[in-house]
Amino acid sequence: MTSKLDYLSDHLKVTRRKLSDARHGGIVLTGDELEEFIGEFDRFISLSITLENEVSKTWWNQRAAADRRAVADLHNIVVAQAVGAPDSNIVAFPTRPIIGGAA
Repeated sequence: MTSKLDYLSDHLKVTRRKLSDARHGGIVLTGDELEEFIGEFDRFISLSITLENEVSKTWWNQRAAADRRAVADLHNIVVAQAVGAPDSNIVAFPTRPIIGGAA
């Protein structure tokens, strides 16, 4: 495997090409040939698990980012309502300008 995220489809195509060579004459796998063939499928499984994990990680990260935004938006709304309420004793701290760019 050349990288953690290798193209599973490319490996499947190569294996299919190898099998198609024996399409009309049949194929017999014994001993080392059978072990090599099983090893190919083990690599397919490993690649598919890696790809599934990457998809899952991306999905969960996107969902977590959306959840963070929702919580931040809710927090901002609650603070704005508390500061602006007529009977509230909550006051927003004055902000200081940033001198010399971002801190």
